Amino acid sequence: MKKTLTLCLLLFSLHSYAQISPAYDELKKYMGIALTGGYGSQSFKHESLNRFAASFNSVFASILSTQLAIPQQFTGSTLGVEINGGIIRLGYARRFSEAMKFEARHTNGSIRKMTIETPKNNGYFDLLMPIAKGRVFLGMTVGADFGYFRLHSYLQNNFGRDTYANGDGVSGVFRSHVDLQGRFGGRLDINLVKRVSISLRVETYNTIINAPETALNGWKDEFYSDAGLTDVGERRVYLAEDVRQRHNDYITLGNTLWENSPAVYGQPKGMVYSVTANVLLVSFNKKNK
Repeated sequence: MKKTLTLCLLLFSLHSYAQISPAYDELKKYMGIALTGGYGSQSFKHESLNRFAASFNSVFASILSTQLAIPQQFTGSTLGVEINGGIIRLGYARRFSEAMKFEARHTNGSIRKMTIETPKNNGYFDLLMPIAKGRVFLGMTVGADFGYFRLHSYLQNNFGRDTYANGDGVSGVFRSHVDLQGRFGGRLDINLVKRVSISLRVETYNTIINAPETALNGWKDEFYSDAGLTDVGERRVYLAEDVRQRHNDYITLGNTLWENSPAVYGQPKGMVYSVTANVLLVSFNKKNK
């Protein structure tokens, strides 16, 4: 309760300061609803995916000509809308990025192909202070990405056919539960001309705000969810050595131990770097109309 009151007092004080500041008249020019669009780069470090790749490369080492390597970053454009209340900004952005692709080639000519789609929705709350006579704003950004992770894993055989259901325990179309990735960082805004500004952001995700997850929250297999495997319900991604053990010992997919020890679960961590252009569509300042 004390922390909440302290935060409220801080926001009130900053807002009061902004209103009496000489820069406030300049600040009012940019208050309203803006359309945002830009480009971003995001690093990607996922411990359980890296563990899966290491397991795969170890088990199939003798029949691989190239190994499986998890991508370390991805890029994409963004489009969103932002409410500019002066020093306070509220917004939503949608990322348009292609799935990360990676593969391992077998000596017989077949290829293990995998793609990862990450959550594409982002909501944020930013607190910015005017400097340089209101032409520049500097402050912090707090937000979250939300949506699903999807992992496609299939074998492309040496005559070009893609196979998801080959019984190898590694193939499938897997999806996480609804995922929430916390973001925290800094933001710099430069007002160029009337109604147009540029935003630069540097953020970290899931390093400060990190939702606890366990193997029980693994990414389930959407492909098999309707395949009549009533004892499974949510087949998941497993380590390659576990798959081999299953085949050796005839462990069924409905085995309790098998179901509760998936290889892929949890959230990635990393940094996000982005630049966006902001165009004020609806102004809250009567002088702009």
